Amino acid sequence: MNYMFPIIDHINDVLPHIEGFDEIIVAECEDYKVINYVVAMPKTFVMDGPGDLGGAIRRECRGLIFNADGKLISRPYHKFFNFGEKEETLPQNIVMRPHTVMEKMDGSMIRPVVLKSIDENGNDNTVVRLGTKMGVTDVAKQAEAILTDYQRTWLFECFELGLTPILEFVAPDNKIVVQYDEAKLVLTAIRNTRTGQYWLPYVCPFEVVATYGSVGNRPLAEYVDRARVLQNREGDVIRFLDGHMLKVKNSWYVERHNLLDDIRFDHKIIGLVLAEKIDDKLPMLDEADVARVNRVTDNFWNEFELKLKFLQALCDIAGHEFGMDRKRIALEMQVEKENKSFIFGVANGRNLREELLKKAAAGIGTGANFIRLLEFFAEV
Repeated sequence: MNYMFPIIDHINDVLPHIEGFDEIIVAECEDYKVINYVVAMPKTFVMDGPGDLGGAIRRECRGLIFNADGKLISRPYHKFFNFGEKEETLPQNIVMRPHTVMEKMDGSMIRPVVLKSIDENGNDNTVVRLGTKMGVTDVAKQAEAILTDYQRTWLFECFELGLTPILEFVAPDNKIVVQYDEAKLVLTAIRNTRTGQYWLPYVCPFEVVATYGSVGNRPLAEYVDRARVLQNREGDVIRFLDGHMLKVKNSWYVERHNLLDDIRFDHKIIGLVLAEKIDDKLPMLDEADVARVNRVTDNFWNEFELKLKFLQALCDIAGHEFGMDRKRIALEMQVEKENKSFIFGVANGRNLREELLKKAAAGIGTGANFIRLLEFFAEV
């Protein structure tokens, strides 16, 4: 956490240092390129000392944007870590120096992407867009919708000065864990696009992130222990004056984030339902999340029961027409192979509902498998 941020002018300053690191991608967009890591592997952000240029460059690969000519035009946060997450962020390895404690907001990182162009008639078609780490995404477009003309002009002026303002977009419908009552863009940092130097937020046309002074004279570990018990917020960022940072996440947020991860996808919800663990989660969810869990669960059981009735009808036919004779069922009963396996199970004395539950439990490991399971349920 004590190295110089690397100077980056052009995409060619970065490409040699990400060769062989397949987890760092170069995404080709219409007017720009994005370099961003998609997953952190064990060696992605390792640095062999403060002079390791390659390691420092890779820590910058969190949404670097280059224009069509390869010039760097937007530089968001470098990769930094949680307290105690890495060797360098263990309390005994952190050198305390002048710093500011800032609120870690629970939204989406947003920064301007200024695309300059002159058409064949000499008209200036420069546009100021907003982007997440992967550029102009759907979330970025939501943020653009609340951007005022004055704010857009200020962002362009920063670009002309070689600066990248970094914002956090929070909104009721952009909830991660913490619930915000209104959509807003909050300035959390300003960065020199070329050198990576950080400026503390100052007077600007955006709300500025809340600050809380410093850790003071208390030991850092003691401060962290006290900060972690706070609720209804993600945590703090300790930002040193040299720009390096340390994340301190609240225990409440971590537990809540893990809880929401458990219900983020429909197949995970049904996994909890079938494992009879969903009742333990519901009391910790808010009203909207409970409603979604109930909606997904009700839909699943409705589809399940319809399929069960269909399979029971096939079993009744097999019993009436073929006396549950396996050979005759195999040769004479015109039924889909997957459905026929359930008839054979009943013929062998197995319970139809339990057999369908076993298939459901085996078909929820991934979202794709869950979709196939629902398609099977729908085949009646």
